[in-house]
Amino acid sequence: GLVPGGRHAERAGYFLALMPGGGSWLRAGRFAPTPAELAAIRQEIHYNADEFHRRLAEAELLRHFPNGLDTSVAQLTRPPRGYAATDPELPWLKLKSYGVVRLFADEEVLRPDFIGRVVAGIWAAQPWVAFLNTALDA
Repeated sequence: GLVPGGRHAERAGYFLALMPGGGSWLRAGRFAPTPAELAAIRQEIHYNADEFHRRLAEAELLRHFPNGLDTSVAQLTRPPRGYAATDPELPWLKLKSYGVVRLFADEEVLRPDFIGRVVAGIWAAQPWVAFLNTALDA
């Protein structure tokens, strides 16, 4: 992963996995955060929902990560402690990881422009990662 402080740092960052059989991916965000990190991210989403949605709706981000926020991750079944069941951001607050993911077929990984596409994806995700790190740095 590409994270200031290394892969065990308590920050959002970028992760590239290369696996045959279509299992390659690029991720940007914070995956499996600690309970304290999760609380900080949820608070940032709750208090800055407009910016959260703006970051995820940026055209350049969606060009490289067309599925947007990965909602296939583990989620709470009830609202997190301190949040109402009527909170308009509840679907996002229930997530246990926050990231965007781009899957790559083997053919894409073998193309000469693959590294350039990965770098472009990282650049596109910087505002999203900065939003998460604002929460984690608070």
